[in-house]
Amino acid sequence: MATLARRSPRQGRLRLTSATGANRWPAVHRFDAARLFCLALDKAPAGSVLHAVADEGVPIRAVAEVIVV
Repeated sequence: MATLARRSPRQGRLRLTSATGANRWPAVHRFDAARLFCLALDKAPAGSVLHAVADEGVPIRAVAEVIVV
């Protein structure tokens, strides 16, 4: 989110990559997700179906609204 804040123009607006801002900011850090997937590959039995998402992430529009106050 710091990257978005640095790119925010001083005019009080933020440029979004999606017109609606509906794309989502992940709710998990990539290193944590990578660690989880490595553990799953090492420990889960063959043919397992794994699901590790408990959150859909934060809409980018909501992030932008907080940054551009």
